[in-house]
Amino acid sequence: MGSLNYGYANFSGGYQINKALYNSIPSTDIRKGWWLNANKTSINLNAEQQKWMKDKSYVAYTQVKFAPYENVVGTSINSNDIPLMRIEEMYLIKAEAEAMSGGNGKATLENFIKQYRDPSYTCTVTSPTDVQAEVYRQRRIELWGEGLNWYDIMRLNLPVDRRGAGYPDAPVIFNIAAGSNILLWPIPEAEINSNPALKGYTNPDAPAPTPVSDIN
Repeated sequence: MGSLNYGYANFSGGYQINKALYNSIPSTDIRKGWWLNANKTSINLNAEQQKWMKDKSYVAYTQVKFAPYENVVGTSINSNDIPLMRIEEMYLIKAEAEAMSGGNGKATLENFIKQYRDPSYTCTVTSPTDVQAEVYRQRRIELWGEGLNWYDIMRLNLPVDRRGAGYPDAPVIFNIAAGSNILLWPIPEAEINSNPALKGYTNPDAPAPTPVSDIN
């Protein structure tokens, strides 16, 4: 993942955030600097780090969220701490749970974002489902690159819409409907063959999605 250390990211071009999601982050939100902006800079980077990103020809919206080992730019040591659950996720879980159970999830969400991420933030929605949707957006920003988005998509029964995301290649621009079989993890063939309880089971068909036209 590390854009600032020596490794796969340098040769693959790194990982970029969905452009539409990035544009939804206010300039007052400290997390805006977790990615390069349209001008390929970030207020979170010092001169050395910014030069590294430029020298490696990283494109706009590339992540700089994850620091290199011991903050040594260009290090080839890829070891690092991996948080299994961050306190920030617990706040977001609490806000959603309160909203969907009759509590004041809106206040929990607003207080958390104001105190830790964006002092100018105001949660403008009021209904439980709208608060849940705003929590989901905040989870996409806060937990970007941490491997959790698929679980939210499945539990909330959401589509995967890549339009307007900034993907440069037309063949990977999809608008996948919620509940599509392509979003399921199939049971491995070895498990089906060796587990008597799965005798006769076949995974549901999951044809590759058809690319769609992009939007700005």
